[in-house]
Amino acid sequence: MRFVSAKSEQAQISTVIWRIRTGYIRERTSCMNRIGSILLEFGISFPRDHANMKKLFQWLEDKDAVIPPLLILELRDQLDYYNQSNEKITAQDQKLIELNKENELYALLQTIPVVGPMTASCCLSSVGDPKDFANGRKFAACIGLVPFQCIRHMNPRGDLSVFEVPR
Repeated sequence: MRFVSAKSEQAQISTVIWRIRTGYIRERTSCMNRIGSILLEFGISFPRDHANMKKLFQWLEDKDAVIPPLLILELRDQLDYYNQSNEKITAQDQKLIELNKENELYALLQTIPVVGPMTASCCLSSVGDPKDFANGRKFAACIGLVPFQCIRHMNPRGDLSVFEVPR
């Protein structure tokens, strides 16, 4: 069991913002799936990705799909909800960047290749103080990048403790 130091107030706030952001992402994904399933009810197979979602009505026009007017209103409402979710996610991203911009560890983490503002803020909010770890491998194991260290006393012929030795 790994004992950790108490998180700072900034790390706790960052964790809350991350949880809310994750909820918005789930809502956006469910809205996208809902739009796709509504269209499937009318025999229209819509590719469910963010690029196509932004141009939903243009895509429907290009398909020459016959869609009832009430359905168009419902799709417009769902697309508005999808766009609002995108705006909320962007706002949460900005909050995380603003919250961590004065943090030295945040700037240091971003010097690592492929670590951007979101990855750095996620690491800081989930880990707290990186000095709690003896090395990088233990840090990676804590956040799930590598398997946990598990030392088993194994014999080269296998684990002899599972076999009963006759007396």
